Amino acid sequence: MSDEFEDFFKNIEEVNKLEAKLECDLILLFFHDSAPITEDVVDDLEFYIATRSFSPDKKRIGVMLHTLGGSADAAYHIGKRLQELAGDEKELIFIIPRQAKSAGTLLACSSDKIYTTPITELGPIDPQIYVKSTGGWISARTAKDSLKQVLETMKKWESQTQI
Repeated sequence: MSDEFEDFFKNIEEVNKLEAKLECDLILLFFHDSAPITEDVVDDLEFYIATRSFSPDKKRIGVMLHTLGGSADAAYHIGKRLQELAGDEKELIFIIPRQAKSAGTLLACSSDKIYTTPITELGPIDPQIYVKSTGGWISARTAKDSLKQVLETMKKWESQTQI
């Protein structure tokens, strides 16, 4: 067996140990730094939930999360779905080994309890606006402040010039 497969199976064993220790069914939500939380994840999670069997004997639904953020709307819907999955009978817990920024923080707040490490980072909930022309995202606050500055400059310019 190759080293990659051995490492993979060791990791699976560690996940199984963590599930046993926390008495939970564990869902891993790890996002690459260039892959944010999106609406597609809501659909993927729904498919995963429908195809996985959850133990009725476990006390908790656990979610291990790592993300730099993404869509607040998608995070909200994921959190609501996980709350529904846990129901009134089970506790919903989040484990954040390293970081859950922006929409990840919003998602983690849907839980009953959050477990962190000494190096865990939660980030500000900072809504983002997609800029089609650049294909990137900017802070909604930045867009608002920029528009305000443009309007103030135009007012100042109008008061200084004769039309």
